[in-house]
Amino acid sequence: MKRLFLMLVGVGLFVGGCAEEQGPRVINGCVIEPGTVCKNAPLAGVSLVGEDLSGADFSGAVLQGADLSFVDLSGAELSITNLAGARLVAANMSGAQLFKANLLGADLGGADIDGVNWSDAVCPDGVVANTAMGCLGHLAP
Repeated sequence: MKRLFLMLVGVGLFVGGCAEEQGPRVINGCVIEPGTVCKNAPLAGVSLVGEDLSGADFSGAVLQGADLSFVDLSGAELSITNLAGARLVAANMSGAQLFKANLLGADLGGADIDGVNWSDAVCPDGVVANTAMGCLGHLAP
């Protein structure tokens, strides 16, 4: 009986240890949290589904083919970022800066794009935006 009790206590401690908070994820040196600075980060193909990256700076980063569905990128700096083929489905991109970003083939279905700066960005359909609102009407790959 004593042995069974000790085994159960040991299992309880082990299970309890698994529930501890680990802090934000770190991918290729980039801390995944609001306001993070990940300039020029190599993040091609990563899955960041549902993360809060509001106010983050990903300028010059490579997020090609990344899954950014349901991500909060409100107010994010994405200038000169490679987002070709990325999934931005239902992402909150309100107020994001996409100056000279590459969005060729990106899926922005259901994304909140209110106030996005698209200046000189390559739109999902390949058209180069020539104004701040330039990708509106060119979001389908």
